[in-house]
Amino acid sequence: MAQKSFKVDGESVTFTAEDAAELNRLIGRGLNNLTAMAVMDGKLDQGFEVTQAEIERKAQKWGKGRKNIPKALVPG
Repeated sequence: MAQKSFKVDGESVTFTAEDAAELNRLIGRGLNNLTAMAVMDGKLDQGFEVTQAEIERKAQKWGKGRKNIPKALVPG
């Protein structure tokens, strides 16, 4: 399997095509790059993070164009 190495914050990282496919899958589910990589590393729970991303996306859609949304209003 082809691998690519690059530096992230001074650390060498090796990435395979399988890693890239998994990263793309997680991003497609709504996660940002850093969260997706943390899920891949086992540092974060995929189900929880995808649910949080969905809540955030729905809250942004709901709030788009609205004015004077109370600060105490928190999506859930």
